[in-house]
Amino acid sequence: MRTGQTRVKDMIDDYAQAMELVRKMEAQLPIPARPTRTFIQAMRDSGIKVRPGQGLRIESVLYMGDEGGIVCATFSMPSGF
Repeated sequence: MRTGQTRVKDMIDDYAQAMELVRKMEAQLPIPARPTRTFIQAMRDSGIKVRPGQGLRIESVLYMGDEGGIVCATFSMPSGF
């Protein structure tokens, strides 16, 4: 196997299914979201203030493989959204 190739047969995730979900999510960007308690705590542990109920928007979606899964980049929404 050459460097940079993925051994799809050794993956736990169904790669084609994961990529289809990523494409469907990307077609809906930006996606409005609200933070969970776990997300709020993770952000606070990193020094980022996030409030319960705070409006967020998902700006990008990436597939990070079996270990990372599908990840989303979020940003705060201005008030009123």
